[in-house]
Parts: sequence; C-alpha cells; structure tokens
Amino acid sequence: MGKISFHVKFCAVSAAVGAVLAVATIPLHLLMSKMQSEQFAAEIFAVTAAIYIGFRLQKGNRAQIAAELAVATGFFAAAHP
Repeated sequence: MGKISFHVKFCAVSAAVGAVLAVATIPLHLLMSKMQSEQFAAEIFAVTAAIYIGFRLQKGNRAQIAAELAVATGFFAAAHP
C-alpha cells in the first residue's frame, strides 16, 4: 500500500509542477511578437518530444517505446506546422 500511495503522490506532484511551468510561460508569450511566440511554443513542443523519447529509450520496453514515439511524433508535428 505504501508504494501505491507514493506513486499517487508522485503523479500529483508531477502534474502540479507541469501545470505551474505551463502557466509560467504565458507571460513570456505576451511579451513576444506573434512570430516569436509561435517559435517559442514550437521549441517547447520539440523539447517535450525529445524528453518523451529519451525517457522511453532509457526505461521502456518495445511497446512503451512505440507508444511514446507516437506521442513524440505528435509533439514534433505540432511544433512544425
């Protein structure tokens, strides 16, 4: 039961940190021109995709790697319209 509780707490903290970081980028976009804002968002998507790929290659089995590669491909596609 202790491991499940830790896992739930870890997921909750991770989601909260992700939400705070996402909200923290909003003022940056407001200070940039439209083109700079779009480029910055594309860079964030590309970095997110790279992180997905890196962690899956580090710890995942083939099914997990394939699933994360699909997610990463979506992020790369969103980054390069």
